Amino acid sequence: MEKINKIIFIKHMNLKLQYISIKLLIELAGKIIATT
Repeated sequence: MEKINKIIFIKHMNLKLQYISIKLLIELAGKIIATT
């Protein structure tokens, strides 16, 4: 049971990190477009 919870937690964290990095990339792209 503990192992399954750990796997779910790791997957959830990976999704969160992907979401945050995509958001940052979009913000960076927006700033680059705005300055050019």
